[in-house]
Amino acid sequence: MKKQKGFTLIELLLVLAIIGIISAIAIPALLAQRARARDKTASTNATNIVGDLVAAIDKAKEEGAWTGNLKNDIIGNDESDTKVPTMHREKNPWPGIGTALTAYNINPITETDIEGKTTRATAAIGNKGQVQIGFGEADGITLSSGILVSAVWLNNSFKALDGTTDTFVFYKIANVD
Repeated sequence: MKKQKGFTLIELLLVLAIIGIISAIAIPALLAQRARARDKTASTNATNIVGDLVAAIDKAKEEGAWTGNLKNDIIGNDESDTKVPTMHREKNPWPGIGTALTAYNINPITETDIEGKTTRATAAIGNKGQVQIGFGEADGITLSSGILVSAVWLNNSFKALDGTTDTFVFYKIANVD
């Protein structure tokens, strides 16, 4: 009689159980990594747009084209009349129900606080991932020129700058000369 070769039912079930355990550990970790990557993209957008807008404002001032209106002078209505093309081109890393599809809110918020509280309050869960932009003129704020703020609501909480509380709002502030 020939000896039959193959796997027993117990061996097959054991392999399937091991694969199931590995999947149960790996899949949630991979999904969390995607969320962290989207949050990183949103916070990078908030950081980068401040530098881009400050540079565009400085250039407009040098050319004599700055009237103090961020929307009209710099952002524009579409990619053809903007000084910062990424304003209209970039997509929100968190698209979905209740969130904005564009990476940036092209209608700047009038900022009246040197800490950017108005803009930070506009970054809410309803527009998760979309960078809110605030601009305050010198006469509205006690600064020598003005303030530019970007804020974005993230999916995951993180420690605030003071290190004491958890927050979902990432923000960047810059002075405009």
